Amino acid sequence: MVFDKHPPGPLNDTGEIAYIMNMSTDPEYRRMGVTREILNKIIEFIRKKGVKLITVHTTEVAKPLYSKFGFVDSNEMKLSL
Repeated sequence: MVFDKHPPGPLNDTGEIAYIMNMSTDPEYRRMGVTREILNKIIEFIRKKGVKLITVHTTEVAKPLYSKFGFVDSNEMKLSL
């Protein structure tokens, strides 16, 4: 997880953003609630820090899990220099 500061905006008055990255579950442990519990703890930690926006880049396999937490799918473009 990385915390980043962006200019404030209408949906994020502080500009603080938490980015969850490199989160994966070994296939033999999927669908056992492990990732859900870890994600619960991560979100709780972020909320306690007062950060109001969380982003994550995910796979199609994990999208349903994040959707259950309220994450909204969006399209983002990147440029690597």
